[in-house]
Amino acid sequence: MSAANQFFNIYELLYLTFTQVQLDAGNSGLLALTRVNVVLSSVSLDLLWQRQESLAPLFRVLPCVSLRYLPGQTLFYIHAEDDTKVHIAPEHWQRLQFYARRIKVLDDKPPLLEGGNHLHKPIIKWSVLSAAMHLGVLLPNIHSLIFGPRMSSFLEYMEVRLRYKFNRDGTQTAHVSVYRIGKRRCINDLCRLDQLQTFGIQPDCDLELLPILRRHSGLTELHLQKLGQDDWDDHGVWGDLAAPRPGFRGLTALHLSDPLNLLSAATVLKNMSTWPLKLRELSVTGCYDNLDYTSDAQAVYSAVRKACDPTTLTHLTIETHGHDRNPVSAQELFCDLLVFPNITHAHIAYNCLHADVDGALDAMTEAWPDLEVLHFVNQPPYHNYYEFYCRKSSLDSLACLARRCPRLEFLALDLDLSAVPAPLTATEDQQTLDRDLILDVGDNEIQCDTAALGAFLASVFPTIRTIQCVGFDEEEAWSHVVETINSIRFSAPTGDALDAQPEMSQQNQYEPKLPVAPDSEELVDLETFELQIFAGSSSAATQELTYHADSTNQASDDSKAAKTIKASRIPRPVNQYKAAKKNALLAGNV
Repeated sequence: MSAANQFFNIYELLYLTFTQVQLDAGNSGLLALTRVNVVLSSVSLDLLWQRQESLAPLFRVLPCVSLRYLPGQTLFYIHAEDDTKVHIAPEHWQRLQFYARRIKVLDDKPPLLEGGNHLHKPIIKWSVLSAAMHLGVLLPNIHSLIFGPRMSSFLEYMEVRLRYKFNRDGTQTAHVSVYRIGKRRCINDLCRLDQLQTFGIQPDCDLELLPILRRHSGLTELHLQKLGQDDWDDHGVWGDLAAPRPGFRGLTALHLSDPLNLLSAATVLKNMSTWPLKLRELSVTGCYDNLDYTSDAQAVYSAVRKACDPTTLTHLTIETHGHDRNPVSAQELFCDLLVFPNITHAHIAYNCLHADVDGALDAMTEAWPDLEVLHFVNQPPYHNYYEFYCRKSSLDSLACLARRCPRLEFLALDLDLSAVPAPLTATEDQQTLDRDLILDVGDNEIQCDTAALGAFLASVFPTIRTIQCVGFDEEEAWSHVVETINSIRFSAPTGDALDAQPEMSQQNQYEPKLPVAPDSEELVDLETFELQIFAGSSSAATQELTYHADSTNQASDDSKAAKTIKASRIPRPVNQYKAAKKNALLAGNV
């Protein structure tokens, strides 16, 4: 057998090769390979079908169903000609399974923009699902199943539950099944629960599914969405049917999203397990009720402390209360979270107006010395208008970072730039001198002396690599700050300069002009100029100016220092910047 034949017969090599083709050329690069031969077609189809957002494409392969569009609406119905007598022939089922068994991940993430669901929402008739009930499990090889808005629309007037199914040998197997709302008879088994490693679902208010999930030791990641919310009433989570028992031995990530209130999230945490959860990741985000009090937030943090093993948790995303009539210090508010010594990634969202942000930075950097990412976000209640009144971190509060958190790589917070303290005095034993840091200062108007600001930042972060700010309004001011930092670095024995910001078009911020070098001998690296867009998890991406240092192309002469120029966007979970993304979409620049 030739070397070429051996290569094409090795699935793993083909899979890796075609994966790179998919990354470079997208799915269209694989379509032609599906028609070459059986081997190449099989690998290509595996890659094309392994990740899905909805089951609508799968049911489209059935010849016994058709797609009906309702004029004036954005709905497509997948239905049979006679919905009362739907029959799926064995050969048609085999055709559906030819694709269904290739689906490994069904990840129905929310759309990027609010109200940005797909223009057309496919909806399947329950009778089509019911016709496949006796033929077997629909998704036999899936290992990650997360329900979201698309699947909610797809399963109109249906709901997903967990149920036990008796086997011939008398044992029971848990399944993820579909029911008609208000009915007791199952109409389809989507998959076996024990084959799932990642599962996301909206639980009932009684948490009836928790006892079943506890027994699944192979579950490593759990997403519980819209806690305490349903289509009929919003009344929070009671957890009456989920008395805590030992379980969730293999769980390493727990995400509680969009709870009706903070107490709903606390109820879930209290009922998870009597054993400490060995979580590495925990997030509580998107609180629906902005009227939570300080005691509600403290109840969540206390539940986190009691539910989680303090030695394993490294990634923490949490929100505060929204009602702060009687503000408390950060040390008192977050005391139950500060007992986790190994936190490396922390994202803290402030829903209240008068938060002790300076105290929080001081307390968290002292309690979490191994921090690599620290992200503070102001999410004011009621309306974005209140963001103007949110308390921002003072520059004085950054002083503690001069000697703490030597592994810190990314720091994002809204800074109060109205006053600048004097630069700090460096010490030889400063452990942060090797730190390679990105500083995101958000959307802030510089009201102080830019030279003093640059000197202070250089004293706190002597090895700062990148400064990120939102928008182009403060471009000139931040350019002056960067120039100051560069001058301080060049005066040091081993200084690496930050890059100056190029001149950008003020008329169209999404089409930056190429920079023109002021000196013909100056090296300008245009090859690295790029515009990157990353989708945020809970809101649109934001426009960022980024000042980068390129240490690999440094020239020996200060005036010939090479520049790496980038305009980029990074995800920031704040509602303030949704309009920027929407305008970009409308302009056709995304």
